[in-house]
Amino acid sequence: MREFLHDHIPPAQAIRELLTQPDGSTAAQAMAHRVRGIAGNISAHVLFDDASALEKALISQADDVEEKLSRFENALERTAQEITKLLHLAKEQGSSSERRTAEAEWDADQAAPELQALRELIIGRRFDAEAAFAKLKPNLLGAPLAPEQTAALEIALDRLDYDGALAELDAILQNLDLEGMH
Repeated sequence: MREFLHDHIPPAQAIRELLTQPDGSTAAQAMAHRVRGIAGNISAHVLFDDASALEKALISQADDVEEKLSRFENALERTAQEITKLLHLAKEQGSSSERRTAEAEWDADQAAPELQALRELIIGRRFDAEAAFAKLKPNLLGAPLAPEQTAALEIALDRLDYDGALAELDAILQNLDLEGMH
């Protein structure tokens, strides 16, 4: 998620600036296309739709490019705010729960529905999977698992690597004899 905010989303202002340059339309289209792809990967549906509409308007040189660009800017801002909130929530939950994990006890009955919910979020490629993991992490740290497994799942979620996260979670479920969940 941090990568999304810092590395992958060009400022909407950059698209505006490109559109003032003689041959900037092609680069602006490429930026809109890139954001569309990233938005699709993290299930940011409104941003995906608005980036798609902007890209199409730029390609067809439609009269409503300004309107599409404004909608895109608003969707980009809302998505960035939502991701920031989720990151803050995940950090908050992680730091408060990590204090309790030094001697955490494994509670399979509590963890099973949370693991299933996390799995569904990952399958749905939902970016709130990271926050769900942060909530579940203290219980997992007390589970009979190698710490590397939990860390690998966390890294995959942080990178928005949903396929990798699903593989890591399924391996965890297998190790915990909770395979019937997948």
